[in-house]
Amino acid sequence: MIDVDQLRDELTRGLCGADVAESFRALSPEEQTSILRVLKLQELSDGRRLYFRAALQALFPVGDVYFYEGKFLLCLPDDESPAALSKVVLIKNLFMDAGNSRLEVYFARHVGVFGTPQTMRLDEIILY
Repeated sequence: MIDVDQLRDELTRGLCGADVAESFRALSPEEQTSILRVLKLQELSDGRRLYFRAALQALFPVGDVYFYEGKFLLCLPDDESPAALSKVVLIKNLFMDAGNSRLEVYFARHVGVFGTPQTMRLDEIILY
């Protein structure tokens, strides 16, 4: 069975790709631990279950994700920054299904998704 220290070593050495290694090293120690825990859960399921939403919540606790017309819409309250984009790259590469890697990210604003009433906040959204 794979352990967290082995996962950390594999990520930092670039066994999951240079982008993942760079993004992982840029995380705070607490964020690294959170991602490793989620990755461990995914490994324990033998890859049969992806923990995309759990990984998002680990790095963006107040972010929202929706699935609409074949793509994921990620709404983050943070301003767009290199650090936030690096986190998105890490999550996408480690936790998204390779067959469905369509992801749109919206920073500092919320997206209104038709047919999802809780997303329709007047004066706070862009319509999708």
